[in-house]
Amino acid sequence: MRYLLLIALSTGCGTFSYPYEFEPENFAQDFGSQTGNLPDGDCTQAPSLCSTAASLVSGSTGTCDGATKKCVITYDFRQVQEIDLDKQASFPPQVLNSGLVSLVKIDQVRYWTPTNTLSFATPPIDVYFGPKGTQKESDVGAIKIATLDPLAAATPTACVMGQPVGDKKSACKMKLTDAGRNALSVFAKDFKTNFEALLVAHIVVHSGDAIPAGKLNLSVQPVVAFEITL
Repeated sequence: MRYLLLIALSTGCGTFSYPYEFEPENFAQDFGSQTGNLPDGDCTQAPSLCSTAASLVSGSTGTCDGATKKCVITYDFRQVQEIDLDKQASFPPQVLNSGLVSLVKIDQVRYWTPTNTLSFATPPIDVYFGPKGTQKESDVGAIKIATLDPLAAATPTACVMGQPVGDKKSACKMKLTDAGRNALSVFAKDFKTNFEALLVAHIVVHSGDAIPAGKLNLSVQPVVAFEITL
């Protein structure tokens, strides 16, 4: 704070910008190493078929589609990470000690997959930010900031040519919604109050499909600039 005041006294009041890359938030899901296919058959004639199929995908539910006579197995991927900005090791001390943040500009939110050995392509993945305690997308204050395109099976991200795949250097940029950009700015501005990052995807497979398997690690990193006006 004293440093900022000295600058203000010597150069006049003004706005100072401090770019900052959040420490990456890492989301992980392990579907195991199962092989083979989900049991197939006419589920309208075999009441236990769908529950048997669902038991092969931990945490999933199984229902019978009367029209197709196929089991529909649904797994809700939902991962939460708490963000504690002012405790991050590289958080700008000028921002931490000032208490005069006037605005946080959102440059981008990037993502990459250090590990993707999934045996299936993911559906679109919704990304939310919300106040501390947010666990579901329907919780009060949760705001969707972006929807990630489906991730291909066993294929790491590679959005920057010539850089290592699945690495921060080849990270992809989220297509941020206006509401999401504004919400992230508000959460980051109140940097001494923790908030949550939430990923949501609804995975659907059918009887006869390959049993979902493999691991996914997905890293998310906002890049912002704190503005301090003196």
